[in-house]
Amino acid sequence: MIKTEEKTEIQVRERNVIEFEKESVYIFNISIHSGNKSFGIKWEHLGLSNKTVKALKENKAQPTRVKFFHSLQNKVNQLVYSKKKIQSKLMVYSEPYWFVTESNFGALAEEVEIMKDNWQQFKEQIMEEYEGEKEKYLSAVKEIIETIKTDDNVEEIEVIKQDYLERFPTFDEINSNFYLEMFGPIKIPSIKEQCLIDAELAEYQQRNHKAKAMLELETEFKKGLQQKLGEAIKTASDEFCHILAENLSTLEELEEQGLSDHKKGKLIEAVERAKNLVSFEKGLEDVAEQFSQIAECANSKQFLLMEESIEKLREKLSKEKDLISVSTKGHRALAQWLR
Repeated sequence: MIKTEEKTEIQVRERNVIEFEKESVYIFNISIHSGNKSFGIKWEHLGLSNKTVKALKENKAQPTRVKFFHSLQNKVNQLVYSKKKIQSKLMVYSEPYWFVTESNFGALAEEVEIMKDNWQQFKEQIMEEYEGEKEKYLSAVKEIIETIKTDDNVEEIEVIKQDYLERFPTFDEINSNFYLEMFGPIKIPSIKEQCLIDAELAEYQQRNHKAKAMLELETEFKKGLQQKLGEAIKTASDEFCHILAENLSTLEELEEQGLSDHKKGKLIEAVERAKNLVSFEKGLEDVAEQFSQIAECANSKQFLLMEESIEKLREKLSKEKDLISVSTKGHRALAQWLR
């Protein structure tokens, strides 16, 4: 592989929030709740000496925990995985908000509905599995408690055992604690929409002076959201550069046997993520498309075409003169690749 010798510093278009003149952006998030799924065993109940228990407590040691209701945890893990896939495919994060462009909001709504349907099915299954999971818990508690504290009298052991048995959540608690919580959507209007809103608020303020405080609060909130949106754009751009640097470096080293099925899947995920990120940095859409074509060549073992496409992309990025230099991790990685 022939590489250009000229040292080029990668730069990035600092996408100004004002570029959202016609497209709105939304803030949205999903939280998955499931209640308690483990219990801690007190040091005193582990058959340890008083001296050992005292030392553990003085050193802030945490009591060991035993997990229960494994089927619930499994379903929570599946929902968490679905949530992460949605966020990777359609959203960008800037603490504490997840942003989605208006053009992707319809797809987001569809994905969320699928996730809600899955949650409902999971919940029905969990309710059916409740008695079986409770029996497993009871059996585990009895085994643990009867293994330790053998020197205590039977009555004390029964008291300890009952204490742990009562910690298992009731049917109603499981039913109410396993739920999805939606935050938003909160719309950040396009510039044109915001101008109309501001004009209406100003007119209302002239008619009603009591609206002044409300207007000031809303203005401050919007400024904060716009600032976070600007940070999200920078984050998206930097992550996009990191994806390019990481994957293009790997593809340049690709040998004749090509990619494994696992690496093909990872490359496809990287392409999908890159396409999502440029919805916040539309000036890089053509770069994302070139990256997608390179990935297709790699997955179909068209190595010569892939190498040619990589060099064309390298040349394109090297000639970008209207970019603003930044020193964040992703941009530094891409700058290094360009050298």
